[in-house]
Formats: sequence, structure tokens, C-alpha cells
Amino acid sequence: SWRLTRAVLSHLVATGAVAVGDDLIEPLLGGSIVAKLSRRFGEGLVNGALTARVGVAAIEVCRPLPFVREKRPGVRGIVKRALTGVFGKE
Repeated sequence: SWRLTRAVLSHLVATGAVAVGDDLIEPLLGGSIVAKLSRRFGEGLVNGALTARVGVAAIEVCRPLPFVREKRPGVRGIVKRALTGVFGKE
């Protein structure tokens, strides 16, 4: 569907923009290990959120029945559960 295609294309554009931004900012911030890890974590977080958006769009396009009994999944909830899994806090 066109909606899913748009979600994937916007994910690719945003991922490319993050990579270009990282390449432009790296010389300005220096090359310390902490700075590199922090940037990589942020980049991974953005990519994870964008991937969750594509996943939610795929669910909405492919799901044969509407969400009635269960709550519709959202990007915020998916990212929150993922970060809870990483940091171990509930």
C-alpha cells in the first residue's frame, strides 16, 4: 500500500539525515569514546523509533480486523517497552 511505502521511504530519508548529521558533527565534537557512544546511542534510538513507526503502519495496513478488544499499538508504547528492556526499570 502507498501508506506503508511512504512510511518506509520516510524512514530511509530520516536514517540518511541522521547519518549525514553524525558525519558533519563528529569533527566539531571531537573523537572521545563517550561522545561516540552517546551519538551511537542517540542514532540507534532514532532508528528504533522510526522502525517502530514502520511496524505500526504495517500492522494497520495488513491487519484484517480493527482493534476492538485490544488497544491499538503505538510508537510511544513500543519505544517505552524497548527502553525498559534496555535499562531494566519498570
